[in-house]
Amino acid sequence: MLRFVVQQAIAPALAFTIASCVTASSQLKPTTGAEPFPVDQLMYGSVADEALCKSVPDTVWTVVDGTGDCVRYFKSLLGHQPGGAAFIFLHGDYLGGTRMRGNLRVVGNYANQTPTRLINQANALAKEAGRPYFLIARPGVFGSSGDHAQRRRPREPLLVTAALDQLKARYNIGTWHISGQSGGGTMAAALITLRSDIDCVGIASGGTAIKVRARELGFSTDSTGYDDPYDPVDHISKISRSPAPRVFVVSDPRDTDVSFSSQSYYVAQLTKAGLNPTHILAEARPPNYHGLDQVAIKAVRLCARGTPRGKIADELIAAQFKSN
Repeated sequence: MLRFVVQQAIAPALAFTIASCVTASSQLKPTTGAEPFPVDQLMYGSVADEALCKSVPDTVWTVVDGTGDCVRYFKSLLGHQPGGAAFIFLHGDYLGGTRMRGNLRVVGNYANQTPTRLINQANALAKEAGRPYFLIARPGVFGSSGDHAQRRRPREPLLVTAALDQLKARYNIGTWHISGQSGGGTMAAALITLRSDIDCVGIASGGTAIKVRARELGFSTDSTGYDDPYDPVDHISKISRSPAPRVFVVSDPRDTDVSFSSQSYYVAQLTKAGLNPTHILAEARPPNYHGLDQVAIKAVRLCARGTPRGKIADELIAAQFKSN
């Protein structure tokens, strides 16, 4: 059953030490229609220049620290109103292990994903929300250049927030409502520390206290092997208060991918900072009890409609009973 609670803080986050590695990337392969995204580019990364990026549909060329990357997106402009709100969904991670330890592997259903499927997903989400919807391809994934093995490092959120600036101008967007699953939840939590134009945000099973999670796993670094993640919990003080985003953290206490204690720690730190988050405890499917994207998406949709947060929890509980 879904429940509506706020968890208490646990032990403080710790700092780490360790390393980085060099990757060999190929030129970004433009993928369209029903063609699957190349798994080798997910595994080993890809590079692009501005001309190549502009040749691919629905992309923005973003530059961070003097180096550019091509960020791809999949959109539906249903219900677009100039200066109005739009929704974003951020996907989870598609790699496990680390390249430096030689155990990097593809996880999930990446080999079955195509641009057509993602466009159809954006259309379906926009129809439910009645507003434009954007699926943002994180660096190295779904046709964006970059290296997904280096996810969660500072460059990733900086590239995505730079891409959102361009999308905001390109489509005349006023406010963003954002949801993200797992690593996409990590990104959503990072973005609210970098932007003041996000209203409702749903974080499903997100790695929002990266160093706490690593310590619990007995790691001296992030699970990617890098020691410099952009850890959302460390940047809570940067979250805008004028107005503050309305944050919904969605967790299953049985989650075996991202510990419930690390998610609760993040909620407690938001609460301590006076940000009044809503922590929704939900039931995900076995075996890892991790996939809660639909709950976060619905929470954000209800939030954007002005539904009181207690009523949001009630509606999510009713929806789960109906589906069971």
